[in-house]
Amino acid sequence: MVFSDGAKLRIAVPIVAPEYGGEQIAYDGTTTGVGKNTAGKRSILGEFLVLHGAVLKEGLFGGTMTIGWPLLKLSERQPTLEYKGLTKGEGTQYHVLAYRMKKGQGDCKIELYFDPDTFRHVRTEYSTTLQPTAAALAPGFLGGVQEQTTRLKVAESFTNFEL
Repeated sequence: MVFSDGAKLRIAVPIVAPEYGGEQIAYDGTTTGVGKNTAGKRSILGEFLVLHGAVLKEGLFGGTMTIGWPLLKLSERQPTLEYKGLTKGEGTQYHVLAYRMKKGQGDCKIELYFDPDTFRHVRTEYSTTLQPTAAALAPGFLGGVQEQTTRLKVAESFTNFEL
């Protein structure tokens, strides 16, 4: 379930599993909130969103399902966009745009993928590197305090477009 009102966003993904009840994600225009499981830990996705809440603030997370989609507000967001060309992935070609926020993105690399025929947004990839100190700030992240650099990629895929 996705609820969007301007910059505000609420995403709920219920999953019936003993140790993973899904995701509860909220952004109220100022603060990022991400739910925890019954053991008091967040998922890897939840920790990523806490550490990189700017993707919620920018309107990227959730893609075109949200009212805050930044490509509809280029003059307001003022990102730097770089066309990376056609890239083949999963047996299909995609147009790829590198997205750089005006501020707040940190070291998170963001790429937007578009269908070459319809130009629909079909995927967003977020890549980041977590230093041991950043992982230590997120209790329970990847099983505990990390003593080495952790590379993390989060991908959102959007399919089954119907009218």
